[in-house]
Amino acid sequence: RGLEIEVDLANAAADNLKDWPQASAAATDGSADVDGPYDVVVAFAGATAPRIEWLNALADGGRMLLPMTGSREWGGFMLKVEREGNQFAASSAGWVGFYPCAGARSADAEEALTKALADPLGQREIKSLRRDAHDKDDTCWLHGAGWCLSKRALH
Repeated sequence: RGLEIEVDLANAAADNLKDWPQASAAATDGSADVDGPYDVVVAFAGATAPRIEWLNALADGGRMLLPMTGSREWGGFMLKVEREGNQFAASSAGWVGFYPCAGARSADAEEALTKALADPLGQREIKSLRRDAHDKDDTCWLHGAGWCLSKRALH
């Protein structure tokens, strides 16, 4: 299922996919409920935080690629997430540049991400995406509301 914010592009994609019953496209900004479960979620616009809806939509064993971009020239990194039961392994797949993702950005998260991106060595140490409630500690590379990119391994 493809989600596209531009209505004309979503309609064209839906028309092009009409002969493929296993594929579809919808006009939305992706911040709404995205159903699921999905084996793969790929975003093609820069977010400041992983959307909880996208994490919830991942099937066990599912993977997500999400460009995480701060305020500097749309630059950031590609976050790779793999769901293992109720846990999420995470790592950086390298630097990227993307345009901003409508519905997946906030000013506070952009500021926090921009500060975190100033520590590229810490970014390379990301091992998990935590969703448990915890106070920020030295294992947190980027600590957000209800989630954290952590240097702590899953097991």
